[in-house]
Amino acid sequence: MPGTGPGPTPAVVPVHPEAEMTTSQDQTLTGYTVLENGRLLRRYAYIERVSLRILAAWLPEIEQWEIKKAVGRHLWDEAQHADRLYQRLRELRGGHPTANAEAGVAYLMQEALHAPSAAALIAGLYLTIKRRLLDTYRRHIERASYVVDAPTVDGLEQIVADEARHLAWAENALPELSKYADQAEVEGWSAYLARLLETLGDLNGLTPIPSMTFPERPDSYRPFKRSGQARRDERFTLVHISEIIRPLEELEALPLRENEIAAFRIYFTEMWAAELVASVIVDAEDMPWEFYHDLARHAWDEIRHCDMGEQRLKELGIGISDYPTSASEYDRRVRMPWLHRYCDLTMLGEARYIHVRPPRVRRYLREGALRSAELADYDWSDEIQHVAFGTKWLRYVLRDDARSLEDLIEECEALRVQMAEESPEFRLPPHKQARPHANRATASRFSADGLPGQGGAS
Repeated sequence: MPGTGPGPTPAVVPVHPEAEMTTSQDQTLTGYTVLENGRLLRRYAYIERVSLRILAAWLPEIEQWEIKKAVGRHLWDEAQHADRLYQRLRELRGGHPTANAEAGVAYLMQEALHAPSAAALIAGLYLTIKRRLLDTYRRHIERASYVVDAPTVDGLEQIVADEARHLAWAENALPELSKYADQAEVEGWSAYLARLLETLGDLNGLTPIPSMTFPERPDSYRPFKRSGQARRDERFTLVHISEIIRPLEELEALPLRENEIAAFRIYFTEMWAAELVASVIVDAEDMPWEFYHDLARHAWDEIRHCDMGEQRLKELGIGISDYPTSASEYDRRVRMPWLHRYCDLTMLGEARYIHVRPPRVRRYLREGALRSAELADYDWSDEIQHVAFGTKWLRYVLRDDARSLEDLIEECEALRVQMAEESPEFRLPPHKQARPHANRATASRFSADGLPGQGGAS
């Protein structure tokens, strides 16, 4: 009779080969305890976070264009790595993500900033520290128990893929960069960081890495100092931004091809914006982690905008040496305290001129320039997010301040006036000059000595 016999055999759900493999491995692995795992992930997160800061500091200083663009991408990768590790730490009992790193690890990463050249930076940070870190991640994955700690393993595997890509890039990039550097300095710097790593011992070690006596610094050691200029290689001719940016009415009057060239020349300059945001990452202290993550994304977006400008101009038959470009907006804004720097970019720059994006996209669509429309549309979308970043974080800093966001914007306007009066190189195009309400009395609060290249929010 129906229903009296044995039921159907349950279907066998196939196990993912990776899961099957790691489950069988778990039979013989002890893995890490929760507290051990948390201690190691904090160490890794600290290294990734400081790597972000080091790359942000060096971004404006690197001259070689292709190296600069790659470092900007890696800066964003480091932010994502630290974010994944922080997320896992928040999930682990006892895995407080903001606990201090051991003194030895902190010293190593503080030293890594002070490379004598861009080539030494790549040899030291990438081919020495990140190479060891990649090996550390792989050994952590091998030992971890997947059945209980899959989130850690999965996250580290994503990071490993990025770090392996970084390492392969660095191995290819270093020979070209070394043409512009003292080879003995590069080798000496790399050897110094390698000795520091040996002093620290195993980054997978479960005992805290103590403070200890460290090897003597090499003669090539030079404390990092921001130059105050966004550097470019010999292929570039740099001019003031006023020679590139045109008023909207003038742009709209141009024939399509000339309009595209003019617009994408502006996009091509936007490396300066990435470099400026990177400088804020370096100078802004004691902000929430989300701030640095957002700004790393902002910087990466600007590098993509620059890259899309370069690519579109190439498609239009224009090479990077065919027209002058500009970095003068970095040179001007980086003199401001970091809070005004970010306000000037997001509120007086991106928010105030976002209105030029919609008609640009509509025209390209209307006249069949679909490639240009696609690129300009994504730029428009990114700019909206950047204004949101600026609004969020400027209001956060001002939350216990007597000033409002509008007051801060007025201070930036006044700084623009003062800086233009002090030096012609800091003048703005007529259509971007300060509005009439800029308070001259406010400007007097900031003497020439009060416009630091590095420093507090003010």
